[in-house]
Amino acid sequence: MTKIIASILAFLLWIFPNWSSLQNRYELLTFSWETTASNIVNAIEGGDIAALEAMMCRNIKQNAVNLPSKIGELIDAIDGEIVDFTWETYGGLDANHGSGKSLSQRHLDIHFKTTSVDNYTFLIIWEYSNSFQLEEKGIRAIVLMQKTPPYTALADIRATNGVGEWHE
Repeated sequence: MTKIIASILAFLLWIFPNWSSLQNRYELLTFSWETTASNIVNAIEGGDIAALEAMMCRNIKQNAVNLPSKIGELIDAIDGEIVDFTWETYGGLDANHGSGKSLSQRHLDIHFKTTSVDNYTFLIIWEYSNSFQLEEKGIRAIVLMQKTPPYTALADIRATNGVGEWHE
C-alpha cells in the first residue's frame, strides 16, 4: 500500500512540483531511517570522513571550523570496533510557515556497542524534508555519548541554528 501511495504522490509531484505539503508527505513515505542509520554506522566503521560529511547539512559544512578534523575526532573517540547497533526515531519538528515553506526533522538515536564499550549512542537530529532549502537536509546535529554513568558527551557537531527549530 505504501508503494502505491508513494507512486501516486510522485505522479502528483510531477504535475505540481511546487506543492510543498505534498513534497513533505512524499519524503516522509520514501525516506528510510534504517538505510540512514546503516549508512552512518558504515561511514564510522570505515573511517569514511567524506561520507559522513556528505550527510551533513549545508549549515554545518559552512560553519564548522575544520569539519573533516571534527568528524575524525568523533570517529576516534569511539573505543574499539562496532560489533552491534540498533536505532530508533522519535519526536522532532514538523513546521509549515506558508508560502510553500515547510521542513521536518526527527531525532535519530543509534545505540551501539564496540569490542571495548557496550553503551554508546549517537544522538542525531536529521532534517529529512525541506521544501525551500534542499541543501539543508541531512544531519543538523550529531553527539556521541557514552551512556555509562557518568553520561559523557565525547563529541558534538551541530548547525549554528535550526537544530530542532525553524531556520531559514
